[in-house]
Amino acid sequence: MNEFLQPSTHLILNQALQWVQSSPPLFNQIISPLCLNRALPDDCAPLEPDDHQLQRLAAFIEKKANPLLGIFYESLWQFVLNELPGCNVVAANLPVRRLNSGQVSTIGEFDLIYQHRDQTIHRELAVKFYLGVPESKGQWQQWVGPGLRDRLDYKMHRLLHHQTLLGETEAGSATLAAREIRQPLKKEILIQGRLFYPLGTPCPPPRLSNSNHLTGHWLTLSQFSNHQQNLLYQTSHKIQWLHEQCTSPRMNHEQLLRQLEAQDRPVYVRSIHPKGQQHLFIVPDHWPARATAYSRMDMLECQGSSR
Repeated sequence: MNEFLQPSTHLILNQALQWVQSSPPLFNQIISPLCLNRALPDDCAPLEPDDHQLQRLAAFIEKKANPLLGIFYESLWQFVLNELPGCNVVAANLPVRRLNSGQVSTIGEFDLIYQHRDQTIHRELAVKFYLGVPESKGQWQQWVGPGLRDRLDYKMHRLLHHQTLLGETEAGSATLAAREIRQPLKKEILIQGRLFYPLGTPCPPPRLSNSNHLTGHWLTLSQFSNHQQNLLYQTSHKIQWLHEQCTSPRMNHEQLLRQLEAQDRPVYVRSIHPKGQQHLFIVPDHWPARATAYSRMDMLECQGSSR
């Protein structure tokens, strides 16, 4: 089995399917008519997979043999939109290539093209977990990935001004024609995930974001050393970021602190409260200064550091 999946595969996949179908988008039609207000097509009820479907999904994920969270997320949507009544996936991760000065280069790819009733739809997908820098004023560049290799402004610019326009390019049109996919395609963007706010520091949400987005908080290791020491905590594999409930072993504050001190990277943690759970990112003490510097980079410089 792909190491990206764990022994309780069906439970993990079932929770992930529930999450992608029900989680609110980070951005909706307030920002663009292309951004979806809900993840599922309007006339579709959520897929409730049986054991046979979960077995097929597990085989589909294992065949991809790719542990990246984004690939896992896209695979879930490929599966869902092939299983829902009235839907059928036409193409997924379809590369668009062009010839330039005798060299073939890839200029992008269609994440997902599917048929819904009598309409052919190009859906761009993204799942993102961004942390707001302490000086954030709601500007997109002030929301950054925990690994400081991704930034909200770059991702949104690419989704809105590059990926959704692929079908209008000469190379994109040729790619679709070669697959006998008829134009014009309806376009849509689905970006899901969670936004983490600095604990104890004012930080407005990103400009024009969905007010109903999933949230959490981030804090430094030094802050965590004094944070709610009477609670239990869980860390989780990345695919369990797409879960409402985590099945990882629970640790007390001292056990988790020892684990964090042995690492030098941000860690996604859930704290267990009597009435639920809190989503946290715990970052090294040097992280805030680096995140602030990264948020101030020119977008082209930011793109270069992401490669």
